[in-house]
Amino acid sequence: MSRASPRVEACIEEVIRQHPGTTPSAQARYFEAVHQELAPLARQLEVELNTKMGHAGEVHDRLQAQAAEWRRRALVAERCANWLLENPRKVLDVTRRWNPVQGTLAAYLEQCVRAELGEIV
Repeated sequence: MSRASPRVEACIEEVIRQHPGTTPSAQARYFEAVHQELAPLARQLEVELNTKMGHAGEVHDRLQAQAAEWRRRALVAERCANWLLENPRKVLDVTRRWNPVQGTLAAYLEQCVRAELGEIV
């Protein structure tokens, strides 16, 4: 039995067992029987394939959206890092104004960078 299509192979083997013989009339009965058995199986397999392809498309779309969001976040992080590197005096001023009551220094610095960069973050 083929591993690639076990249900098809099992169907054919069952029909072969039910229709032995090599005479032309036996072969004709076999071909008719195998057609009758394989046709609904083929339709069922096509439905299953279409369903799985639909699910694969949904997963692909979700992954594409997630990748786009990661690219956007990476761009924002790069812009923030560049701003921090290009504005050492502002960073120093921000760290001097920071008060632990406001939360962590990192959170305060992020807030200040967001204010400076505006809508890109």
